[in-house]
Amino acid sequence: MKKTLFILACCCSLFLGCSSKENFAGSWETTLLSKDGVVQSLCVSGMEIKPEGNLWSVSGNSGVNRFMGSFAASKGKITPDDKFASTRMMGTPEAQEFEDLFLKAFTFADSYTLKDNILRIENSKDNLILEFKKTN
Repeated sequence: MKKTLFILACCCSLFLGCSSKENFAGSWETTLLSKDGVVQSLCVSGMEIKPEGNLWSVSGNSGVNRFMGSFAASKGKITPDDKFASTRMMGTPEAQEFEDLFLKAFTFADSYTLKDNILRIENSKDNLILEFKKTN
């Protein structure tokens, strides 16, 4: 009986092991990018998030290029891994500026909120805010 309970407890901890109670899984569309409190012009961008062990894998379009990586999130804190990558195509100066801020906001993010299918990611060091709306 003790062995069965132990195995059940281990399986539950693995199942619940994604580093947050929130469900980030799904498709997300960028709805806001703000730098120093100033709303920036948006480019078509968004991401897909999937559970991956104790992390969340993320991939998407950052305005010009595709990006991919993973992050951990728990209790309002977000920690992107150091293996974020993106393709290296050039876009218009406006699109490149958006993309630079988008990637900086996400890859150096330190906190998040998730409420009513709105994900807000903040990079407090650079005073950047990204918001996404869940599309599925």
